[in-house]
Amino acid sequence: MILILLTLLLFMSGSVVELKSGFIGEDVLLPCICSNDPDELIWQNGNVIVNGYSKDEIIIDAFYKDRTQLFLNNEKGNCSLLLLNITLKDEGVYTCHLIVSVSPRVSKTTKLKVNLTVSENASTRDYWNKPIREESATAVSISVPILVVAGLLAIVLLVLLLRRRHRRNNDTYVPAQNKIPEEV
Repeated sequence: MILILLTLLLFMSGSVVELKSGFIGEDVLLPCICSNDPDELIWQNGNVIVNGYSKDEIIIDAFYKDRTQLFLNNEKGNCSLLLLNITLKDEGVYTCHLIVSVSPRVSKTTKLKVNLTVSENASTRDYWNKPIREESATAVSISVPILVVAGLLAIVLLVLLLRRRHRRNNDTYVPAQNKIPEEV
């Protein structure tokens, strides 16, 4: 039972896409934590290459040329992408592809996704068009699996208590009636 719950928790936490939001004309940081020195790092928006690092040449799409910055050379373990002067066209799901060599013929690939929403300037927006804050999206992605596991544990506990109560009711002692033997 515990194995099923742990598997459910792992499945749910692995399916989360991080949410980021920004405003037209501002810069936004798309997070990606990586190992100390990946062999290859590629950021994509759909099939379009936004930026990357590789031993081979990476062709960056003209739309993103001179509008992106990687932190890999400056900070080990930080493969985040800084997207400068964002527009509505920048909105979408970005994927951070990390490739690390485990041995000469074996490599490990990791994909991290970030969903970017772009809005007009904050001063012109009304309350209802506010994008979801990153903190609330993270809180939801953490609290939902916890609530599911807590709910399942509560159901299991309730079933165990009901079984125990049912057994007690069936096992109650009923004293035998005292019969006086009849003389013959």
